[in-house]
Parts: sequence; C-alpha cells; structure tokens
Amino acid sequence: MKAVFIGSVESSHNLLSHILQNNLITIVGIVTRDTPGPNSDFRSLQGLAETHGIQCHLARRDIQHELAPWIAALDPDVIFCIGWSQLLAADVLTIPPHGVIGYHPSPLPVGRGRHPIIWPLVLGMSETASSFLLLDEGVDSGDLVSQVSLPIKPQDDAASLYGRLLEVACDQLDDICKSLIAGTLIRTPQDHDRATYWPERGKEDGAIDWQQPAMTVYNLVRALTKPYVGAHCVVNNQEVKIWSCSLSESAGNAEPGRVLEIDRSGAVIKCSDASVVINEPALLALINEGDVL
Repeated sequence: MKAVFIGSVESSHNLLSHILQNNLITIVGIVTRDTPGPNSDFRSLQGLAETHGIQCHLARRDIQHELAPWIAALDPDVIFCIGWSQLLAADVLTIPPHGVIGYHPSPLPVGRGRHPIIWPLVLGMSETASSFLLLDEGVDSGDLVSQVSLPIKPQDDAASLYGRLLEVACDQLDDICKSLIAGTLIRTPQDHDRATYWPERGKEDGAIDWQQPAMTVYNLVRALTKPYVGAHCVVNNQEVKIWSCSLSESAGNAEPGRVLEIDRSGAVIKCSDASVVINEPALLALINEGDVL
C-alpha cells in the first residue's frame, strides 16, 4: 500500500519516522515546508525525504493548487496529514481511495480547532485523547478511525504531554496501517452536537495575570513551555519569559503580584489566593523582595 505524508512540525517528523521504520506502508511522497510558519514546533520533513530517497514537494503557504497534481501523479492509496496548519482542498481529499487520515490530540468532538495540546493544560483538564480521523472539508469534523484517552498528570507540561501523546499515537498508527492493508479500518462518525472548538491563541493570551489564582498561573506556564512560545510577564518595561513554576501555599494579606520572598528556590510571587515560585534567572535579575509586578 502506497501513501503520501503531509506535515511540517515535530509530531509530523516523529510519526513519519515511525511509519518509515514499521515497514507496513510504503511512503512514496512527502509534502512539507522548508521555512517556519506560525508553528513554534516547526520541523521540516525534507531531511527525512532525502535520507530515504523519497520524492519531496516543498509547499508554498499561499499556493494550494500545486498540491493536487503532484500528489495525484504518485497515485497513493492513502494520505497521512499530520501537523499541517491549513485545511486541504477537496481536490486533494478526493485523490486517495482510502481517504486522508489526520491527527488531532484532543478528545474529539471536544476540542476541535487550534492548540489542542495547550488548551487542555490551560483549562486544567484531567484527561485528553490521541485521535486519528478521516479528514473532510470541515475543521476536525471527519469520522474517527482511532481514539485513545490519556490522563493529564498534575506535573505534566506541554513537553511531557506532547511526548506521551506521540508514544500513544505511534501504537495507533501501527494498528491503522494494519487495518488499511487488511481492509478492516472502522470509521466512527463524530457526534457533532457535542462538538466544541478551541480558538487560536495570540501573544496576549500568554501574559501572566497575577490577579488570577495560583493554579491558573501554573496551568498557563506549563501549557506554554517549550516547544511552545512561553508565558511572559513585564518587569520594568522588559518582557520576561517564564518557562516553569511551582505552586506554593504562601499567601498572607499581600496584594497579587507582590514578591513575597526570594530564596534558593526562586521568587515567591503572590497570586489572588496562594502563590507561585518562579526560578528564572532573567526574572530574578530584575526584581527584589517586596516589589509588586
């Protein structure tokens, strides 16, 4: 069975590498980009294509119509589209007889849309899912072909959750490939009445608001840590990235944003209820005990 793979982020690279190793399906073409777009976890697949001697098409963001004839010439049985920021046009979706299989790490139909790893952490959810679906012209609305629930641990951040999701997704891909070959792939329509959509996040959404509860600040920081853009605060007109923090029970009657103390563990900063501890050198160089951020 022949497949074309489309993608341009870290998860694309990981899952394509797995397909190439499992030798169940033959990748005959790769569509990727060679310059970063809006994704902070951008990773081109061009190197994998060159290493494995696979034809590669470097897609231009503003020109979609080039994709269909290039892919059609390869006559794939199926397309995998994983980590691609644009919806595929109908003339691409209709090429392979077994459809276009996409990936969305959320408990679909809940969590369609943008930033499916960031939002569950920001919202403090206790569970998410690794979901593969047959793409249609909607946003993450096609039939599910595999979905595995995954607990979100209190200590998880974006990097650890990302990694655990990919481990699960690799096992799912093996099963999907075997089902495609056997002709036994099961499609399960989504319940569209239950669908929710997560919106795109902008830079302002990463700003720490010390008026929020400590858990809300903690969730924001862990959601935006690497490979993403990082949460931030502004101190003395300087934007400071905050990559990690921990919860503290320190509270007292201080106002939100007050630096309660600075010790070996970092700066203890009051939120609306309790506090967080932040040990970022860039922040510690700008603040003193007693400051209000």
